[in-house]
Amino acid sequence: MKRFFVFTLVAAATAALSLNAPAQEPTAAQTQTPPAETLQLIEVFAPQGETFATVQCFERAGADAPWLQAIEDMRATVARNGVAEIGEKREKDGKSPAAEFGIGFLFGVADEAPEGVKLPYRQATETDFWIDEAEDPLYNRWISGEEPKVSHENLILQDPRYDLCLTSMYNVNPTVPAKGSAIFLHLWKEPGHKTSGCVALSREDVLRILRWLDPKKTPHIRIVGSAPPAKR
Repeated sequence: MKRFFVFTLVAAATAALSLNAPAQEPTAAQTQTPPAETLQLIEVFAPQGETFATVQCFERAGADAPWLQAIEDMRATVARNGVAEIGEKREKDGKSPAAEFGIGFLFGVADEAPEGVKLPYRQATETDFWIDEAEDPLYNRWISGEEPKVSHENLILQDPRYDLCLTSMYNVNPTVPAKGSAIFLHLWKEPGHKTSGCVALSREDVLRILRWLDPKKTPHIRIVGSAPPAKR
């Protein structure tokens, strides 16, 4: 049997690129304080029990600066069973985690990242997999080699979901067995299609987010099990 090779997650960060959307104040006060070095924040709001979500992107000039909305609201989907209660995400429960976490690297089917994307990129192949077997030592890791005998995801699909896929630092360093794996931001299988735990958007919106991100600025994603607060 060939040896498996583990692809170590690369922590990426984010910064704002110039967009047509006007900067505006965020829709609500932050309920959790991101690290001081985090200058961009993607928030995903999905009311409990709902699978449609609103994605909002914020940025700030520094740790003490106000958050400003950088991209207008986007429509997305979350997991088929909605968003888990805080701390209650479990492997294969069909829920997205209610949590804040860092952004990882980008992968896809093309040999290079789309123009204007600054994130670390890796091309996926037919011999690349993501382990989702909770008790496996390589749980929540990308591996390359022979197809694993334990539960896993193929990173080349017969639909467009992983044509462009942003990994995350959810349940990484440390990785806790059964707390959830492969929490990505990726393309819709089709408009409105529910996921198994990820956040999915249209290709146009995924590209807007990816081109906005900059790996010099420690980005975070926050998934919230409620509707976005009303704009002020």
